[in-house]
Amino acid sequence: MSPRRKIEADEPDFFEVKPTPPRRWGLPVLAVVTSVLMAAAITAGTLMLVSHTGDNRTRARDAQALDYVQSFMTTYTTLDPFHANEYVERIEAQGTGDFAKMFKEKQNAILIQVAQAEPTKGSVVAAGVQRWRDDGSADVLLPGGKYNLSDVAARIGLSQLKQLEDFNDKRRELVARYFQRLSSDPPCRLPARGTEGHSWHMFAPLIPLDHLSISRSQFIEAMHAQGIGVGVHYPALHLTTLYRELGYAEGNFPNAERIGRETVTLPLFPGMQLADVDRVCGTVAQILHAGKKPAHR
Repeated sequence: MSPRRKIEADEPDFFEVKPTPPRRWGLPVLAVVTSVLMAAAITAGTLMLVSHTGDNRTRARDAQALDYVQSFMTTYTTLDPFHANEYVERIEAQGTGDFAKMFKEKQNAILIQVAQAEPTKGSVVAAGVQRWRDDGSADVLLPGGKYNLSDVAARIGLSQLKQLEDFNDKRRELVARYFQRLSSDPPCRLPARGTEGHSWHMFAPLIPLDHLSISRSQFIEAMHAQGIGVGVHYPALHLTTLYRELGYAEGNFPNAERIGRETVTLPLFPGMQLADVDRVCGTVAQILHAGKKPAHR
């Protein structure tokens, strides 16, 4: 007997394959794309707003800095010999950075010079403003005259002139030691030796950044951690804010840009000893060797 069972006419066909209507992807895809575009637009708008706000804040800070510089320099160049103590206290309270340190070290000599000076009313013709970057270099925001020699500084300078030759002889001796001992792997590029009468205002080699896995900022931080002060005095001027606003850009002066990236100023002042130079050279060599890029195999 066959195992087939009888199927009634009204029973459903269990083997029938019902066609599936095609899915309509247009609206979901359009909704997703629209959402992404809206999110991107909102993000871009937010970034533009943040950038605009940041630029406004930067300009406001720059304006405040200029106002402060003009006010401070007016105070600094206004001498009142009848109130010399108050003058010194006022300048010491307002000074910042290296200037404050220098002023405090020489405040007794400055006090005497102010007390002996003629009364003057200071004024500022044009004050420039520079800002220090994270890598130790300076960014020029506004142009201005270089007014280093105030009446107070001039009076101190007159007495220092008597020691100028001794100071320069000592600097030349220290620089000769730098040329003799500053050797590293990878090597620094040393400055030209100059003429016999070179006064050596500063000693600024170029560190080999292309062969290092550390940045200049990290090199400077490592030197500072060993108690050795290092600065940056030769930035590429056309890359400062002032000159960028005049249309200059990266790539215009590649040699200046390379020097601006790699230059560092090592300690050099008449009070140093030859042993101090040896310690600086040894520390430079140690940091550069530790930061050297691994050789490619």
